[in-house]
Amino acid sequence: MQPAIFDAVKAVRDLGFKVVLHTAGSYPQLLQEALPWVDWVAMDIKGEWAHYPEVTGAANSAEKARESVEAVKASGVAYELRVLEGVG
Repeated sequence: MQPAIFDAVKAVRDLGFKVVLHTAGSYPQLLQEALPWVDWVAMDIKGEWAHYPEVTGAANSAEKARESVEAVKASGVAYELRVLEGVG
């Protein structure tokens, strides 16, 4: 969602730092583009998939989050999935 994210990530890596990305997985296509540039991903899961639309206010949010989870898992990048309890 942040248009300058790729330039910022590349600049940080060029300085020799590792890059951590925190996300809710709302933009799976952008996340897939970012994965080759990051060293670790933390993703917040907003609750049970069935309750995602009411929690997020977006009709297709569960599908996007699931797609993002699968992309992260398949990427080989280290990750942490954080499940928010008491939501949904």
